Amino acid sequence: MNTNTSTPQSEPNLADSDPKLAELSQRAVEAGQALHNYVTGQDATPIPALNFSGMSFQLAANDISALGHPIRLQICQLTANEPVSVKDLVDRLGMGTTGQVYHHLRTLLDFEWVENAGRSSYRLNPARVDALALILSVIKR
Repeated sequence: MNTNTSTPQSEPNLADSDPKLAELSQRAVEAGQALHNYVTGQDATPIPALNFSGMSFQLAANDISALGHPIRLQICQLTANEPVSVKDLVDRLGMGTTGQVYHHLRTLLDFEWVENAGRSSYRLNPARVDALALILSVIKR
């Protein structure tokens, strides 16, 4: 008989780990609300950032799908504040081998979510922080 009555722990929020990410998350939430108000007709102010002309939706979908694994999101979180070595990622993620970490890093590198920081260390690509914060704030449940 299972006597464990503990409640499941929720996943850590990426924005909780860094004030900068928290601020970006708040801005993303506000932008999402503005978009919602525009789309639902509650606000008729045009949103110029919604110009999708010339966008490759296939490339955008591939870019977003690169984040589509919990380990990859954790790697983004762990590397958001400072470069982290592959060995440290293996330890902090509780993974068995560096090969497993490199598999996920390769995907994140291919789509420029993380970048090589030298000496087998990686960091979140600073140019992608806003996009990541926006994506995560919109899907936050």
